[in-house]
Amino acid sequence: MVRSKQGFTLVELLVVIAIIGILVALLLPAVQAAREAARRSQCVNNMKQLGLAMHNYHDTFKTLPPGHSPGMPTWTDQNQSGYVWVRFIMPFIELGNMADQWQTDRMYADGAKVNGVANIDLIRTEIEAYKCPSDTTTKTWNNVPNYNYAVNLGNTDTGRNGTTSAPFNGVVWGRAPFHAYAQGAASSAAVPVYRLADLTDGTSSTLLLAEVRAGQVGQDLRGLTWYGPHVGFTTFYGPNTTSPDSLASGFCNNAGNAPLKLPCVGASTAAGTPTLFASRSRHPGGVIVGLGDASSRFVSQTIDITTWRNLSTMQDGQVIGDY
Repeated sequence: MVRSKQGFTLVELLVVIAIIGILVALLLPAVQAAREAARRSQCVNNMKQLGLAMHNYHDTFKTLPPGHSPGMPTWTDQNQSGYVWVRFIMPFIELGNMADQWQTDRMYADGAKVNGVANIDLIRTEIEAYKCPSDTTTKTWNNVPNYNYAVNLGNTDTGRNGTTSAPFNGVVWGRAPFHAYAQGAASSAAVPVYRLADLTDGTSSTLLLAEVRAGQVGQDLRGLTWYGPHVGFTTFYGPNTTSPDSLASGFCNNAGNAPLKLPCVGASTAAGTPTLFASRSRHPGGVIVGLGDASSRFVSQTIDITTWRNLSTMQDGQVIGDY
């Protein structure tokens, strides 16, 4: 007797497909969460390595590196000096060969080659240690990558070179471990550098570094930490704030960036919006920071704003509680 072959009915196939779809829908968030956890762990490790590099630089030169200093007085644009922290710590993140090829008598955009290498070639090299894998890598200027880690420039705006101490929108300026040269100041103006001993609030209570997000749309140079005004962040706004960063008007495309949670306005001291950048990340709920003791940790975006600002000042005498 010949038996008829049994197969799945259409209804049974549809039920199986529906079950598979439900299982995929249930598993996908877990897979995405696991991937983000791995990316966040890598980001924490990157921050830790940068903190250790800062310490190794300090052990060698007896100060922390400059955030940004002007370089040669004769240069037409000290913002492109290349005298920035990302270059100074290269020998301490296993990039000594790259640092040795740097032409210190030329700005970073200079295309003149020595032994076949120009400064512009060096800054176009992607350095993984400066990138958080949770963010999208972009190159919004001259094929140079934007990065995700910035130094602490204090609790107000970025243009404090150690001499300007007036309050900003009611917030009293507190000295931070790093400064950025203020374009328009005398090119010979000294940008202060500090020792870890100058962090009298305690190294574990003072920020050295925090995350920033790379500009995504147009000529948005956020994350271009080779560029003097963009070497750091401030804590005037909290982490992942909805308030806009203030950057040079030509670099701000708010219509394109605001939907990506990267709002911006054109910087104008006269209008009360001097240049400043908040700490931002793609991690759900907060940002990763590096402290003066070379530790790294996650900080919630709901942190009390006073605590957040106190973390960025190094000599205000405030006691930092739990956060």
